[in-house]
Amino acid sequence: MPELKKVLCTAYTSDAAKDELRKALEPAEVIFDTFIDREAIARDIQGCDAAILNGDLDDSILADPELRWVHCCRAGVEKSARPEVFERGIILTSSA
Repeated sequence: MPELKKVLCTAYTSDAAKDELRKALEPAEVIFDTFIDREAIARDIQGCDAAILNGDLDDSILADPELRWVHCCRAGVEKSARPEVFERGIILTSSA
């Protein structure tokens, strides 16, 4: 996968874990939103090539045409494994 430029993270993380994630994803810009703030997610997903989600993938995340990778912080991805994910060639991973 080419270098990541911008990543949206809605996973619940401590400040220390946020710092570690920023370092691991350098030089990408990492934006942290809460999963319940749908307006912030719809705004911040624009231009992201990756998303690390606390919940399932939804239309607001898929609205970003640059999205190439989605990681769901749970074991199952049945609700996130939508046809458009595969049609667009988006990589879908989970914490299984």
